[in-house]
Amino acid sequence: MSEQLNLFQNANEQWKTDARSSKNRSYNFDTVSGEP
Repeated sequence: MSEQLNLFQNANEQWKTDARSSKNRSYNFDTVSGEP
C-alpha cells in the first residue's frame, strides 16, 4: 500500500512539473509568435 502511494506521489509530482513546463513553453511560444 505504501509503495503504491509513493508511486502515485512521484507520478503526481512529475505531472505537475510537466504541466508547469508545458505552460511556460506555450506562454513563450505565444509571446514569440505574437510578434509582428
